[in-house]
Amino acid sequence: MSKRKYDHSFVVDRKPWIRGGVGESLLRREDGHQCCLGFFLRSCGLLKKDILAAYSPKDLLESSTKKTDFLFNENYDNSPQTYSLMEANDSKYSDAKIEKKLKKLFAENKVRITFKGKRRPTNKEMSK
Repeated sequence: MSKRKYDHSFVVDRKPWIRGGVGESLLRREDGHQCCLGFFLRSCGLLKKDILAAYSPKDLLESSTKKTDFLFNENYDNSPQTYSLMEANDSKYSDAKIEKKLKKLFAENKVRITFKGKRRPTNKEMSK
């Protein structure tokens, strides 16, 4: 079995990882937490100040790099891949299912995502 070739790899720290939310930005000003695309874009060289006010990659078109090209379509909007990543990250599934889906979606674009650290409790777990 051949090893999958990745053009880029990045790590998501579970503690500041935003997931399951609607209307969140790529990087939240008040606590520095970010979604999977925030982690990815930072790993591609974008600065915190670049992604702070952005809600999706299309807000960062001027800052795009070769590594981030798959995030945009020919009309300079978010690509279908970007919408799939956002949908997976913001889904209400368990963290394990979200991580599995994100790994698959990023791998389709030759990007390896890994997760480190302890998971934060979900809202459901905290209410018990």
